Amino acid sequence: MAGTHLTFLVFLSWLTVCIITTNAYQTNSSVVDVKVMCMEREKQALLKLKDDLVDENDQLSSWGTGDDCCNWTGVRCNNRTGHVYALQLNHQEIFQFYDSVGEINYSMQFKGDISSPLLELKHLAYLDMSEVRATSIPQFIGSLKHLMHLNMSFCDLSGTIPHQLGNLTRLVFLDLSYNNFHKVESLSWLSRLPALKHLDLSSTNLSGTTDLFQAINSLPSLHNLYLSGCGLSSVISPPLFHSNYSPASLSDIDLSSNSLTSSIFPWLLNFNNSLVHLKLRYNEFLGKIPKALGAMINLESLDLSLNQFEDYLAKFHLGLEKIFRVCLDGTIPQVLCHLAHVQILDLSHDNISDDIPHCFSNFSAMSKNESTHESIFHFNNKRTPAYVFSEYVDSVRVVLKGMELEYGKTLEQLKSMDLSSNNLSGEIPDGIAKLEGLLSLNLSNNRLTGIIPPRIGLMRSLESLDLSTNQLSGGLPDGLRDMNFLSRLNVSYNNLSGKIPLSTQLQSFDNTSFLENPELCGKPLSNECAAEQAHDPSISQGSKDVDIQDEDGFISRGFYLSMGIGFATGFWAVCGTLLLYRPWRHAFFRLMNHIEDWLNVTKVLIIARLQRRLRN
Repeated sequence: MAGTHLTFLVFLSWLTVCIITTNAYQTNSSVVDVKVMCMEREKQALLKLKDDLVDENDQLSSWGTGDDCCNWTGVRCNNRTGHVYALQLNHQEIFQFYDSVGEINYSMQFKGDISSPLLELKHLAYLDMSEVRATSIPQFIGSLKHLMHLNMSFCDLSGTIPHQLGNLTRLVFLDLSYNNFHKVESLSWLSRLPALKHLDLSSTNLSGTTDLFQAINSLPSLHNLYLSGCGLSSVISPPLFHSNYSPASLSDIDLSSNSLTSSIFPWLLNFNNSLVHLKLRYNEFLGKIPKALGAMINLESLDLSLNQFEDYLAKFHLGLEKIFRVCLDGTIPQVLCHLAHVQILDLSHDNISDDIPHCFSNFSAMSKNESTHESIFHFNNKRTPAYVFSEYVDSVRVVLKGMELEYGKTLEQLKSMDLSSNNLSGEIPDGIAKLEGLLSLNLSNNRLTGIIPPRIGLMRSLESLDLSTNQLSGGLPDGLRDMNFLSRLNVSYNNLSGKIPLSTQLQSFDNTSFLENPELCGKPLSNECAAEQAHDPSISQGSKDVDIQDEDGFISRGFYLSMGIGFATGFWAVCGTLLLYRPWRHAFFRLMNHIEDWLNVTKVLIIARLQRRLRN
């Protein structure tokens, strides 16, 4: 009884604590609700800023209504202090107006200069005024000490970039791209932004800038660098080649549409371990693509199009991003061996005279059965004029199962390799069986010799396998029976021999899948194997089933015999010992008695406890 009272008191104490905590939380929440109102000084600053902007479509109509400016369009406040910390005036984010053809109507953007009332927003951390048509960046913007995000792209800005931006030491994101600044002579102020991770100065004239790469190398946190169309040429002094002068975290570089030459590569090679995306299209590169690019072990996308490389013609379809074309010289470049993220490899119809590289087994993305959510890397080589390019596609056409199929939303699930219609020779590397995630493998119309890799049965995800029109010999591996998803198989026009393995999957294919292999026999071919011809034609279906089981090599008479011997040995090892050795027999039955007594006592106690609770 005392225990019951103690339990009741503990429960009451716990309930009291919960009630007090809940009341305190509600009290604090109400206090926060009171503090969330914006500051009057900042509210008036926003109204003055609105007066300085031309808002022809009245998109800031909410500004001035109500007492709380935190509820105005594009304004965000700190829930605890009420200070404005974010201001977003770019028209694409605030309002989505489209014209009759479904495109954004650019006449609906704001116009006007950035005025000094902005200085009253002393806690401003996020400022996005992209596409607000202004004249220049005011120097006072460098006084917004808390600013971490500044986007003034597509603002039609002119004049110079004020060096006062170097005072924004907390800045993480800076985008001043696609404006009309005067020629920039110095970017030394960038070196005072140690937290900067994203820098976009695309379409800014940097041709006269002498300290660009020095400034970039002084940014230890930089991840993304976009300098497309900046008039850059590869004039880099030797000290910049060393990695200890370069940001180690740089992962995304866009230097397209400049006048760069191969002298930029030593600087780029400082980022072998960090670079993921590299765009160098439309520059002045000549000769061969540097083999050193293959050392960039984490590289997922590479755009070298619209240059004058002499020895490649390839098309890289990088995820849902970019396609570019360069040209193969009849061999498979070793740089492909380092593309671990490649999911779609298409080198068909390329007149390649080479062996299949053993390093293809290193394609880790193809070895995984699950779909990827990263950028899909597609290498596709077609003899297409160098002026044909596609950008930002969200689908790709691939020959799969003998048909040209288009993959869109399911593109991330597609993993295929097509080396068909070349002059490939040598044997099929055994390591290709490691690519267990492949859905399609096409090596047809080549001059491959040797046997089909015995471990090919490990590629259980394969839906299409085409090895036709080669010079393959030997038998079909038994592992083909394990490919349950295989819906298209073609090994015709080879020198294969022996019996076609028996399985529901293989016997379901048409005989055309195995034609022109003179020494190949068994269903679905009409020529039976010699052993089958010796069988009695009146054999029963049950006997046929036994034969099929015998062919399996695992379920056999020996298997049943071993199972019987194992059961008998285990049974008598336990029961025989108890029968012959008295102390063990007595100990065993005492244990059984103890377990029975424990179960009975436990049952009685539980029933009694339940009855007592019901009476109470």
